[in-house]
Amino acid sequence: MLKRLESNLKIFFLIIAMLALLPQMGRCAEPDFVYGNETIMESVTWHGVVLIKDVLTVFEDVTLTIEPGTVIMFEKRDTTNNGLGENEIYIKGEVVALGTKEKPILFTSAEKVKRPGDWIAVNMMVSEGRRNIFKNCIVEYSLRGFHSHFSEMNLVDCELRYNFLAVQFQDSTISIKGTNIHHNSQGIQFRDSKVAIEDTKITDGNIGIRCVYSEVNFINSMIFRMTMPAFQTRGSTLNIDKSLLVDCRAGVTAQDSTINITNSMVLNNMEDGLSLHNSEATIKNSFIMLNGDDGILIENTKALINGNNIYNNAKYNLTVEQADDVDAKYNYWGADSFEKIGPFNYDKKDSAELGRIIVDGYSTSELKLDGVPTQNIP
Repeated sequence: MLKRLESNLKIFFLIIAMLALLPQMGRCAEPDFVYGNETIMESVTWHGVVLIKDVLTVFEDVTLTIEPGTVIMFEKRDTTNNGLGENEIYIKGEVVALGTKEKPILFTSAEKVKRPGDWIAVNMMVSEGRRNIFKNCIVEYSLRGFHSHFSEMNLVDCELRYNFLAVQFQDSTISIKGTNIHHNSQGIQFRDSKVAIEDTKITDGNIGIRCVYSEVNFINSMIFRMTMPAFQTRGSTLNIDKSLLVDCRAGVTAQDSTINITNSMVLNNMEDGLSLHNSEATIKNSFIMLNGDDGILIENTKALINGNNIYNNAKYNLTVEQADDVDAKYNYWGADSFEKIGPFNYDKKDSAELGRIIVDGYSTSELKLDGVPTQNIP
């Protein structure tokens, strides 16, 4: 009798625990809010479970507040039969979604079998000067998780997973801190924007970050295990500091850009670590190692490459495809003499029309580079 009672109590407490998880799992039978194709005209606070059955618009000067633990579910409406859902939240006002670590806010598909692209996005349009803050939020199974044009947005301690594209924006000011972006086809894509990314991981997808005509600060962050380059940038200013670009197709591919890399590691990428074309680049106090092609490829680029460890790259440590010389002083090249350094760099000695790689002041042993986050390598 006692054993049966103990067994029944265990089952009872297991059921209670499962019931407590239902709101976070998006399986509550009766939603607290249900919206079709309509517009919210007055400020509202969401809690519990919210079901979106069409396109929901948040009107200008209206604030949508979302309480911790709220689950927002999107039904899949596919009128074009292309396999992608068409429902979204379209924000012209502002949204304040402040979850907690214990009670995150969840944006997810309402389908029993959830797939990327079941719904479109949390979409901010012409929402400049608004808070638009998302803290401790989880976004999954969307076409492009967070999306904005002419808006401001802050992501703090969020998780974006299983989306086609985690974040996309244009003509916006974006801050992303402490966020985990993983298992999306693409991480972040944007143009004509000002972006600050800090303490953030982008892992396990195709492209990490793709940007055009933008200003980007990538600080104390990581892009890891991408089948395409970690960064693809054109016409942009990219500042990378205290960060890791590891196990991707390439580290950075840049055209017509200004690239500044300090205190970072570009490591074990399948092709070039850095491929810089028609750009300006400053690379200091960093590791460029174990990449499957060139460590650094320079073409029509004014580059200052000083005080780095650049060695053990599969093809060349540094390849110069231009007539201008490259200032690459004070680096460690994996060798203790000028004669040994030369064969692992490609420049004028290999082709008369090319510039020289100037290696004056080279180190004969690996440099100790303070500030590089080597302890965070997966």
